[in-house]
Amino acid sequence: MGNENKISTKETLKLNASQANQINQVNQANQTTKNVPFGNYVLVEELGHGAMGKVFKAYHRYLKRYVALKIPTNLGQDDLQRFLREAETMAKLRHPNIIHIHEVGSYNNQPYFTMDYIEGQDLSAYYKKNTLSTRQIVQLMIEICQAIFHAHQQGIVHRDLKPANIMMTVDQKPIIMDFGLAKNFNENQKLSQSGMILGTITYMSPEQAQGKNRKIDERSDVYSLGVILYELLTERAPFINGSSFMLLHDIVNRPPIPLREIKAKIPKALDNICLKALNKKPKDRYQTAKKLAADLQSFIEGKNVNAKAKKSYKSVLYQNQTLIRVLLMVFIPLIFALMTFAVVHYRSKAQYYSSQNLKNEKILRENFNFEGKVTTTIPMSDDFDILKEQYQFLQKCDEINEDLHKVALLSLPSAQKIKEKLLHICISAHRQKIKDENERKKQQKKAAKRIQELYFLGIHNARSLQILTEYLYGRKYTYAKHVDIKDKQIIKIFQKATQKNPNHGWTQLRYGYALVHSNKDRSGLEIIKKALTKANDEDLGWMHFNFAECYEKLQMENEAYQQYNIAARTGNDNIWLYYKRASLIASMNNNQYDKLAMSEWDIVYKKMPNWELGDYHAYKFFHFYIHYFLKKEQYKKALEICDMQIQVQGWMYEPHFLKGNVYLKQKNHTLVKKCYEKAIDMIVNNKQKDLANAGRIMSIMQNYLSSK
Repeated sequence: MGNENKISTKETLKLNASQANQINQVNQANQTTKNVPFGNYVLVEELGHGAMGKVFKAYHRYLKRYVALKIPTNLGQDDLQRFLREAETMAKLRHPNIIHIHEVGSYNNQPYFTMDYIEGQDLSAYYKKNTLSTRQIVQLMIEICQAIFHAHQQGIVHRDLKPANIMMTVDQKPIIMDFGLAKNFNENQKLSQSGMILGTITYMSPEQAQGKNRKIDERSDVYSLGVILYELLTERAPFINGSSFMLLHDIVNRPPIPLREIKAKIPKALDNICLKALNKKPKDRYQTAKKLAADLQSFIEGKNVNAKAKKSYKSVLYQNQTLIRVLLMVFIPLIFALMTFAVVHYRSKAQYYSSQNLKNEKILRENFNFEGKVTTTIPMSDDFDILKEQYQFLQKCDEINEDLHKVALLSLPSAQKIKEKLLHICISAHRQKIKDENERKKQQKKAAKRIQELYFLGIHNARSLQILTEYLYGRKYTYAKHVDIKDKQIIKIFQKATQKNPNHGWTQLRYGYALVHSNKDRSGLEIIKKALTKANDEDLGWMHFNFAECYEKLQMENEAYQQYNIAARTGNDNIWLYYKRASLIASMNNNQYDKLAMSEWDIVYKKMPNWELGDYHAYKFFHFYIHYFLKKEQYKKALEICDMQIQVQGWMYEPHFLKGNVYLKQKNHTLVKKCYEKAIDMIVNNKQKDLANAGRIMSIMQNYLSSK
């Protein structure tokens, strides 16, 4: 029957390098496994495999029963230790909801262990196929929490809790499996280094996502239990961003969306329980799985639960009345003293400026040739000489800006008329026909900024508000910086512009866009829908694109995908659209993901010769598909895109770094070294060493090169 022995952990750990090679050979020989003899067992079929091992359905020839038999794959010494540690961990646990281990042994130098064979399906498949009531979900989670608490009592943290690692038996009993990443706090383990991220990202706690393995304890499992509860109740994970990097960022930094915002029928008490388990700080979660189970049991029994919603400011004020009274007694006299000083100071300044009134008005008259008359409108002439003369007026206003504001603040009789005339000239300057596009944008930006200043001095009309919304929309929501006014003020400006320009589609769209992106206000969607009915045909493509971004901001993926498709059909032929649509497909975990992603690539590949590919949008698109083909192990395709990016964005170091990563996957170390050295040279020559991302990448490459 072959060379079969029962082995102890210590004996197995003594396997030398040649025996490890034999393990790999056995694994390769068993690629196709069906009714293969294996010592006292017959391997019936493969149930699954992962990075650490394969699991087979096996039949014990003498005991006449089925078991699950696990063998390691492609093992080094550390991997072998993990494999045997998993067996030791399972042997310490005796609970009806935790899988039981039967035997640890070896056959022809192939380590293995056997455990219960469970008829059923994992929780991920089970809840998709069955409609579970809230009560059934809570009762199921109570059983899982009690089993995990048993493991914690033995000093064991699972570290990879997820629906795929929980089997549901035919009688609907949950069984926790796969302790391959479990951590035993009673032993000195050195297999996980600080900074190494272990587990499945979607279900990781923030401390796991940051690679802080020394800080992982039973509260990390509590967080994972919270994620499972959240997913069962809402049918989605708390965080669903497309890329792994952004998903890790969201887990560490973003609060989860309250469950009742996704499904209003979820009871508030259950919402509070789940959100407490998902707290970013371990000290703010349930401290044990038992306490989480107890709160869930209280919910089922209709009792009060310990988890509470975050306190409102009113309750905080009520609980700190004494402290607030003391602070008021201190600060009210201080504020009164400061106000008195300000009034005295202002009066002295006003007296000084009053003495300068005639001088200031003389300066304005000399520079502006202003005679105290202004029409309600100034003709928007296309004559360049007239516009140039008007714009010189605006430049002079910049030169003596301080004097202009003195006049405005002192409310001189002519100040209001000067500001009105200045507003009309700003509008005229914004509409200049300057052949040099860069110069035209520069002058438009300057005019729009002046219109913004005049708005806050109380001077505006319909056209100026339209220009102002275009300026703020572009700078705040396209470039996401440079605007120093609050979101509430922006929305008020957009709202007023919409009222003044009720038939201008773009103005209405900007108002709706601002509502969604500032406050996640869904009323913005209805405003955008109305804006689309007033749009010109040439604007529809971009307007649908912005509509899709709003749906994406509200995490309404299907609606966003539909709008991106409409944008593509209505003339938005832009690489940024295809990148955004491909990223959205990835975040949706769509069953058609591979087909759709390849379709996006084929479209863009055909259109590339007609596009300018040197910008940020193309950079994002290239990187998305380099990582996509890397993940699919289509290395030749990934290298083609790297070369394509190097050709059109030759000043960037990133494509050389990514190309090195592709060669690293192919184990072509000569070309890896060449690509990494090229990327390092570019970082140094472009003086990018101080950038955080460039510094991190440079450290990775230098560590690799020094090891070779």
